[in-house]
Amino acid sequence: MSHIFLWMTLLFSLSNYLNLLHQIVEMKVSARTETFSRSFGFHLVRIYVIVCCCAGFQLVTSVNGESFLDSDTRRELGTEDNVFDTVSASKIDTAVDAPSPEDTMIILDDDDEDDPNLWSYDPSEETTEMTTLFEEDMDTLQYDTEESLIIEDMTALPTLAELEDPETLEELESVETLEYDRRKLGNCNLHGSLPCNEDLESAPCSSFSSLVSSVASTTEQLVIPCGECFEVDITDGSVLDRAGGILLEGKLYFPPTSNVTIRTKFIWVVGLLKMDTPNEGNKVTFKMYGDELQVYENAIRNETCGVDSEGGTCTMGSKVIAVMGGRLDIAGTEEDCPSWEKLTASGQETIRPFQRPCEDGECWSEDVIQLRGSCRHSAGHSDALGKYTIACPIMSTGAHIGAGTSLGIQFENLGQPVTPFEYPVDQNDPSKTLQLTLNGGCSRAGHTDHFGKCTVYCPLQSTALVKHGHGVPMTFTSVKPPPMPFKMPVRNGVEVNLKIASTCGHSQGHTDAWGRCVLSCKVDPTLNYGRGSAWSKMKLTSRYVAPAPFVFPVNNGQQMSLTTRSRTAVSWGHTRHRKRCVLYLPIVRTATIRWGIGSPVVFTSPTTGNSFKASRVMHWAWGGANMFYYAEDYTVANCQQAADDFNSAISVGESLEVSHHVDEGYGGNSFEIDKVMHWAHARKWFFFFPSESDPTTCAATSEDFNSKFKVGYNIDVSDPPGPPGGETFEVDGVHHWAWKRKGLFFFPLESDPATCSQTASDFSSKL
Repeated sequence: MSHIFLWMTLLFSLSNYLNLLHQIVEMKVSARTETFSRSFGFHLVRIYVIVCCCAGFQLVTSVNGESFLDSDTRRELGTEDNVFDTVSASKIDTAVDAPSPEDTMIILDDDDEDDPNLWSYDPSEETTEMTTLFEEDMDTLQYDTEESLIIEDMTALPTLAELEDPETLEELESVETLEYDRRKLGNCNLHGSLPCNEDLESAPCSSFSSLVSSVASTTEQLVIPCGECFEVDITDGSVLDRAGGILLEGKLYFPPTSNVTIRTKFIWVVGLLKMDTPNEGNKVTFKMYGDELQVYENAIRNETCGVDSEGGTCTMGSKVIAVMGGRLDIAGTEEDCPSWEKLTASGQETIRPFQRPCEDGECWSEDVIQLRGSCRHSAGHSDALGKYTIACPIMSTGAHIGAGTSLGIQFENLGQPVTPFEYPVDQNDPSKTLQLTLNGGCSRAGHTDHFGKCTVYCPLQSTALVKHGHGVPMTFTSVKPPPMPFKMPVRNGVEVNLKIASTCGHSQGHTDAWGRCVLSCKVDPTLNYGRGSAWSKMKLTSRYVAPAPFVFPVNNGQQMSLTTRSRTAVSWGHTRHRKRCVLYLPIVRTATIRWGIGSPVVFTSPTTGNSFKASRVMHWAWGGANMFYYAEDYTVANCQQAADDFNSAISVGESLEVSHHVDEGYGGNSFEIDKVMHWAHARKWFFFFPSESDPTTCAATSEDFNSKFKVGYNIDVSDPPGPPGGETFEVDGVHHWAWKRKGLFFFPLESDPATCSQTASDFSSKL
């Protein structure tokens, strides 16, 4: 029993000890957590922060592009006494941004180094979760679009694990395993504050102008001595050029009265660079220039950059401002105003020549790369490297280059090289080459739903059989074909001829059935052809034809003659029923001809030459004794006047001559239609869909047609002129060049399925 009690006592004590230890660890971690309420960014500049589990706090930057602070490689910035001051600039473009609750960093000192419960750091690891503290916020920067586009080299070397697992490279076609030494971020105890700067804050400041005057050559490095303070007393906005760079070992102080531009190639901050907010109208500007790759050296500590070089020298890139164990204390705006301090690009500096990459004795054949497809996001690289990375398929450059570059590079769009397109040939008959001639309007294809992107179908005139497509972007350009006569329907060598026999009208029944306007014209008897055309715009043009001699109709072998036997009169019954002026003329008995004619005719007296025009004839010889005819040039109310005019021109007992009448001056009029319903139904009816398709205005459309196309005129049919040629349309690829010889399927660059029908319509309007 005593043994059980002893074991329970030990377990209870151990539990209390572990709970107490957990509380101590939590207190220690929270005591070491500081929140940054301000951050800073560069125009076209990337900022990265690394926290190392060792003495000192390191700020590691990678800076690319022609910028106010510009560099081409990663460089290391240190702080003193584990204090990080917000970096801003005296040349300021400020965009207020609320502080992020995620901008929290753990600061560890020497006492924490051996405590595994806080954090552990393996120098062989390429990145840690802390590297993205500032980088994630860089996406909110607004870049100046007027500057030359400087593209940061995002192609840092992937890890060996990535290269051995092609799936992480997101759809790249092939990946080879590469052997190389990884770049190390290094240990974090190289740069610390200089012992000679212990009393730097209280040191009196001397004249900076005097110091500059003491270094006569501008190509000589200007050194701010350790332990000494110099106050910038230049207030007139003059430009100070120090091509030899500046080594700031002591303190350089810019008071609010400073007004100066400093042009230099590099600045090493080993001591303290302090700036107060400039007075109104003043400005402190650093302009970094030069393409030389700078090497950091410090005689006091007998050190170089060292982090990457394992004891040797290494370059820090060009146009460098680097904090090497020193501090930046720059007050660009009020302390209680959380903000970004943007460092902006200025000037048009010379870009260094690009050196063609080489590997294993093989080099690029030229400094131009040609894309062979669309670039895309490489999620694997982005996750591993902690920054957005893209992958672009390119045409062969003549060499396999597995490595990248940490220097900033600039891409210039040279446009697409113009190379003649080779049309594919028939898959069964190589002698037949594909020809793309549209045979109607294009439309949204059902493939759109299958592929999830817009697919357009266009009917083609029969061509070579080419089922395959083409998977690269291209440009379609319209070529206006030479004018070709329209082919009217033919059967047994007989062609349909459209000569208007009577006034055209609105076909109400067809309009109701189709829900769009349909017109019909009675034509002189022609080839019986009841079929119509495809849905494709056509142009109708009126053509004057001289009327043929009139021939009196015949019935049962007896030909009609026309001699008046009494005066003409109004047929009021027909007039009221037809709502048109109708006259009747008693004639000397002749052959019975109950039909009439739907086109205008002219009655002429051979003795006097007087004449009268009838718009059409209802009955030539009803009962062999009376002719009924229309005088539609007269209104119903004026119909008696029509009878009086006839009687004034024609005397009783005269034998009349008859001729066809065709109004002149209406040739060449045009009218657009969308489709022919029937070319020649029952040999004499032409039905068609006008492009003005509104059924509610079909009567007005009919009147418009009749005002242009008069009875007795021929209707000529032609394809519309269409665009003049030279219209272009961007295509992302072709699915089928000529499916079943007559169908083109392609993917337009505008790929949104929701607007695919409009895209197809836009294509048809251009080509």
